[in-house]
Amino acid sequence: MKKLISLWIALLPIGLMAQTKIYETKEWKKGIYKTYEEFINNAPSITAEFIVEEKSTIRGGSPFGFEMKDGSKVGKVFGFCDGKNVYLKGLRMGGYCKADYVGRYSFFNYETHGVGLSAMAVPGHLVIVDDEGKYRDGTVNFVSKFIRKMNPALADEFDKLDDKKLKREEYLIKLNEALKKN
Repeated sequence: MKKLISLWIALLPIGLMAQTKIYETKEWKKGIYKTYEEFINNAPSITAEFIVEEKSTIRGGSPFGFEMKDGSKVGKVFGFCDGKNVYLKGLRMGGYCKADYVGRYSFFNYETHGVGLSAMAVPGHLVIVDDEGKYRDGTVNFVSKFIRKMNPALADEFDKLDDKKLKREEYLIKLNEALKKN
C-alpha cells in the first residue's frame, strides 16, 4: 500500500502538468471552480448539476449566480462554467460576472447594478484576472504597464492611441494572443 501511495504522489505532478489550460482549449468543462487553479486548468472540482441564474439586480451586485440542482451548498467559489460561458466572482458585492474574454489574462466588465449608495460607491470598470488569480482594476494606466511587462512593442502601440480607454480590451486580447504563440 505504501508503494502505491508513493507512486501516486510521484506521478501527481506529471498529471497536473499534462492538464490543458482553459485558454488552450475550445472545450470548457462544465462545473464549479473552487479556486483559481481549478479555473486556469479547466478542472472544476464540482461537476454536479447546477443551474445558472440571472439575479435580481435591484440590490446591487453582479448579475449571475448558480444553484445546485440537488439543493446542496458549495461555499465560496472562484467561478463556474456552464459549458459555453465562464462566470467569475464579482467584486465587492455578491454574484458573478460573465467573462468577456477567457485567456491567460481573462477579463470582464463589472457593472454596478441596482440603485442607491452601493451602486454609486462602486462604479463599473474593467477587471483583469492576473496569473495569480488576483483581480486588477483595468484602468488605462494599469493596462499600459501590464502590457509593457510582457510585450513592450505592443505597449508602445497602445500608448500611441488617442482613446486608450476604448481600446483596452482589444489590446488585452492582442496580448493574450501573442502569448499563445510563445
